Amino acid sequence: MGRPADEDLSRRADTILERISTKPSLAALLSIWRSAASSGMPKRSAIDPIDLARAGLLPSLMVLGKEADGRFRYRLAGERLRQAMQIRMAVAFLEDVHPAPIERFFHQRYLQNNDEGCVEYSAGGFLRIED
Repeated sequence: MGRPADEDLSRRADTILERISTKPSLAALLSIWRSAASSGMPKRSAIDPIDLARAGLLPSLMVLGKEADGRFRYRLAGERLRQAMQIRMAVAFLEDVHPAPIERFFHQRYLQNNDEGCVEYSAGGFLRIED
């Protein structure tokens, strides 16, 4: 009974990987991530910022860390994100950057990403309350 869902998930994963392979920056991010994440969420020291810079990823990249109290802190937020949000995000907590409804949405997404040891890519406008 579980087979159709597994096959659908596999097809979706293949489609996503195919789309990623057509965009050099995403292919580079996937390669860097796979090298660092041998099993689960990689340690911060496993990803070299120089590799991210060489791939041209830093301006649009954000990295969050989960604190002991369960909150998320921006460890890195690229210049494009800073310009979009008009706030210095690096070292700020999620709730310091986003209004409550958006913070709750992101917090749930990041909990899931953290628990599953995955990276997330999204395209489009960056969520702000006025948007």
